[in-house]
Amino acid sequence: MGAEEETIAQYIQDVRNLKMSYKNFQGDSILWIAATTDGEKMVFINTNLSRAVNGINVNKKDFIEKAKERYKIDTENMPEA
Repeated sequence: MGAEEETIAQYIQDVRNLKMSYKNFQGDSILWIAATTDGEKMVFINTNLSRAVNGINVNKKDFIEKAKERYKIDTENMPEA
């Protein structure tokens, strides 16, 4: 990357000094999440669904499209925070 070893070592130490750690949580059974941030409505449809729900195989693409159709009505009526 063109940086000196000392510079890279300092960056690594700076990150360690923050005492933070990155976590990646994944949910393959959560269909959607709705929230508001600063009064703005947001909806997240999970595209990483499992191919099976309660042991029944599903077509993820169709399942997600049905969820978008169904929850669009609900999220349009979501009250402002």
